[in-house]
Amino acid sequence: MGGLRGLEAHYQRFYKRFGYKVQPPEARLLQVGSIYIAGERHDDVISLARAYSAPFPAMSERLVNQAGYDQLRRGQVEKAVQTFKKNAETFPDSPNVYDSLGDAYCRAGDSASAIRSYQQAAQSAEKRSPTHPRLNWYRDKAKKGCG
Repeated sequence: MGGLRGLEAHYQRFYKRFGYKVQPPEARLLQVGSIYIAGERHDDVISLARAYSAPFPAMSERLVNQAGYDQLRRGQVEKAVQTFKKNAETFPDSPNVYDSLGDAYCRAGDSASAIRSYQQAAQSAEKRSPTHPRLNWYRDKAKKGCG
């Protein structure tokens, strides 16, 4: 109850009572993010992800990605492209953010940008590991494009 502010206030009261700071648990942050997504509060999801990207980078990336796909599902294609771009800027080493951005470009009808994003996903995956489990999948998407 009270969303992110309520959660943070709870942990602030904890700090005042016991004298040491504790981050809200990742699972609780994910719950708040899911509530925001369901309520079409995508900007709040992005704010939550930014606020906790240092202690929980994987969670932050995933929440923003979920918000972008929710925007696509709701037909908000241009907003989704912007959301995925922000995620790629925040997590430039993640192949998944470029793959998702490519998916949004496909929905926007921009095949050339989609192919570039899929190529970036493949490059990022290869940098992480030449045996990255999704490397060939990203390469196939880069070749295939939006077709």
